[in-house]
Parts: sequence; structure tokens; C-alpha cells
Amino acid sequence: MKRLLLNNLAFLGPYFFVVILSLFWVVAYDRLTLHLYLNQFHSNFLDHIFPVLTHLGDGITVGLISIVLLFINFRWAFFLGTASLVNSLVVQYLKRGVFSEHFRPYYYFKDSEGFHIVEGVELHERFAFPSGHTAAAFCLYFGLALMVKNPVVKGALFFVALLAGVSRIYLSQHFTEDVLFGSFIGLCSSLFFYYTWSSFRPNSRFLNRSILRRS
Repeated sequence: MKRLLLNNLAFLGPYFFVVILSLFWVVAYDRLTLHLYLNQFHSNFLDHIFPVLTHLGDGITVGLISIVLLFINFRWAFFLGTASLVNSLVVQYLKRGVFSEHFRPYYYFKDSEGFHIVEGVELHERFAFPSGHTAAAFCLYFGLALMVKNPVVKGALFFVALLAGVSRIYLSQHFTEDVLFGSFIGLCSSLFFYYTWSSFRPNSRFLNRSILRRS
């Protein structure tokens, strides 16, 4: 496990840097004040790009990439599929069973003058904690980072996951703490199931095949 973590510092290094920096703001300010502060940083370009980037962490993206992996390697396809499924179940349990009264930014600011809302984005009021899109994004892109060896690619995958998380704050779908905790769940889901599937030996010959490579 130690070697696995060290081999993925290109993803984990900037991740923990961003987490520590964000935790400073989360601890220093209450979530409403922090979100109002972040809400003032907007532009027409970001209003157009973030509604697109937020789909980097939705179920359709995760499903499509898992299907593509079936043509490359069954083991990695099953790893990403099970990690994403369990990740989603954990997030939904926490959202609806534990933190069901944790409301989203729109619940508090929908009548606030000057509060920036991106036109065309449907905003929700309940089930904020944790962020499901962020959890899915970090589960997916950290999972992909675990599969590749190139540190530049690993770093790029972190940046993609980060954009998905930031989009949830920018679009006022989540508070910063929702995104932070969601990213942690997603990362842990990928790490656990990667370790499980990579060490799974029974019928390993089949798992190393793909739809295109049957022998």
C-alpha cells in the first residue's frame, strides 16, 4: 500500500495541498459566509464552461468509461465499476440517511439580492452532504490515475477531478465542505477497490483479458 501511495504522488500531492488549503477556509469561516465570498467570483466564460465541466463527475461519464475499459482490460473495468457503485451507495446513504437535513446553498440564498446564479442550471435545495458528483469524479479519475504510470497523466487526471469539484461550488450546488468530503470518499473508494482487484488472483487469466483480447 505504501508503494502504491508513493507511486501516485502526482495525484495525491496536489490533492492534499488543495484539501489542507480548503480546510483552512472551512475552519476559519462558517459555510454561508465562505460560499457568499466565493460566489462573487464569476464571469460569463465560467458561467458557460462549468455547467459542462460538472458532467465530468456524473453517472453517465463513469458508465461510459467503465464500458470503454471492457475493451482494454476486464480487471480494470470491474475495479472501476465496483468502486463507482459502492461509492455511489455510500454517498446516497449519507445524503439521505444521515445528513438529510444538510441543505444546499440555494436553500439559504435563493431570495438573496445579488446572489449569482448560472442561468439554465437547475438548483436543488436538499441532500447536500456529501457531493455525489465530486465523489464520483475523484473515484473515477483517481481510479484511472492508479492504472497509468505516467506522472504527468496522473497530475492531469487530478486537475480534471478538481474541475468537477470546483464546478459544484461555482454552480451553488454544494458548499466547500460537501465537495471536500465527497472527494475523500471517492478517493478512498478507488484506493480500496484497486488494491482488492489488483490482488485478486482467482481466475486472473480471465480478468487480464478484454472484449478485444480473449486469450
